[in-house]
Formats: sequence, structure tokens, C-alpha cells
Amino acid sequence: DNWYFSKRQDVYNSLIDGSSSAAAMDGSYYLMLLPESTFNINPFNSEEIMTLLNTISAEHGLIFSGDRMVTYESGERALYNSMFLMADGKITDTYDKMKLVPFGEYFPFENQLKPVKEFFFGNAELFSLGQTPAVFVYNEIRIAPLICFEASFSELIRQRIQMGANVLAVSSNESWFGDSLGRQQRLAMNVLRAVEYNRYLLRSTQDGVSTVIDPNGRLITRFPEKQYHAEDVKFTVINGRTFFALTSYSWYMLVILAYALLLMYRRRNTRES
Repeated sequence: DNWYFSKRQDVYNSLIDGSSSAAAMDGSYYLMLLPESTFNINPFNSEEIMTLLNTISAEHGLIFSGDRMVTYESGERALYNSMFLMADGKITDTYDKMKLVPFGEYFPFENQLKPVKEFFFGNAELFSLGQTPAVFVYNEIRIAPLICFEASFSELIRQRIQMGANVLAVSSNESWFGDSLGRQQRLAMNVLRAVEYNRYLLRSTQDGVSTVIDPNGRLITRFPEKQYHAEDVKFTVINGRTFFALTSYSWYMLVILAYALLLMYRRRNTRES
């Protein structure tokens, strides 16, 4: 219908503008990261979009997101919110989101609250939970793909670091935050992840804070908000693990245990004196 065609053209035109802007910059882009899509469209069903994505990825790495419908041998279907790596004109890696947004991507206690779910979602198909962590490999870059608020979960990133990830890439849609502080809170969480794991974090968002965060938590560049923008940025791949990556939050227990032993020691000395 007309609405679908209009949205389809919006996506296509945005991708053309972005890739053209990047190609016109000094030097060629090595890896292109697109934000999580806000359009109600499956890019794999659009010949125009796939032609463009294939053209871009023929010479450069490209990471983008989209819905992925899977039909299993049993006949059951599952809808995933996914990220894809394209290189040489074909998809080389896929990741299905493992931390879904409650009441946005899935409905908690769906069976117990079925009337409520049907009132808000009707017969709409909700997303299924991804089961497998992934690291996208493009030349020497090993990318930890993270969708939306997944970067809020430190343990999720730790899995990717253990798998050899040397760069963090966040693709997010934050238009639903409006003018609230939500987008700033999400950014602050991403800063923590970059510092915890000593990695550059690449952040591409729809209507949010798009930026590159260095391992010291500094925003190397911050893209303009509420407008379409493409910019050439530089980052460095970093290997090795931080103390936090090795221990996670288990060191808290060591601190608590040491403090408990200190209290016991002081109490014993007080009684003896």
C-alpha cells in the first residue's frame, strides 16, 4: 500500500545518502555501522535495499539490523531482532538479540496475563529470545554485536570478550525515549562497559546519542542528535582482558569476605584487651 511504499523509500533514500556521504569523506570507510531500524519493514524483502547493501558490502564491511523470521523443521516460527555482518556482498555473521525489552519486544507472564497482552498487542507476533552469543569477524576486527539496551548487561559483554571480541558495537533505536533522560542514562551505561573491558565502543542510534567511546570512557566524537548524520571516525582494536573481565563481580565477594575477617579480628582483639 502507499504507507508501506513510502516507508520503503525512506529507508532506501537514507541508506543512499549515508553511503554516499561516507564514500565522499577523506579515505574510504573500513566498516560501516547502521543504527537499529525504526521502520516497519524487513530489508530482505526489499530488492532496492538489498541491492544497495550488497553494493556497499562488496568493498567494505557493513553491520545493520533487521527482523529475521525463522521457520523450523517442526513448522514452528520464530521472529528475532537481529544484527548482520555483510562482507563481499553476502551475510557472513548473524546475531539474534538475547536480552529483549519487556512489554516492547516480549510480554512477561504472557499466559497469565493473556487478556492484557491481547489488548495491547492483539495478534501481533512478538520476538523470540536469541540463545547464542556471537562475535562478528571482519579482517582483524572481532566485533561484539549488541542491540539496544543489551550493553546495559555487563555479563553479556564479558561473554563476547571471552570469545575474543576486541571492539564493541551497539546498534540502537532510542526514538521512543522522546526528550527524557533515558537516552543519557543509556549512554552512561555504555561508557561503563567501555571502561570495564578496555575496549572502544561504537554506538549508532536512531534519534539517540551516536558516538565513539574510548577505553577511558571519553566520547571521542558525538554526532548531532535528531538529524541524519554520517561521519568518519577512527578506533583501535584492543586485545587482552582487564581484571574485571577475568573476575566480573565475583571480586565483590572477596571484598566482603576480607571486610568480615577484619571485623572478626578487631572484635577478638577488643575482647582480649
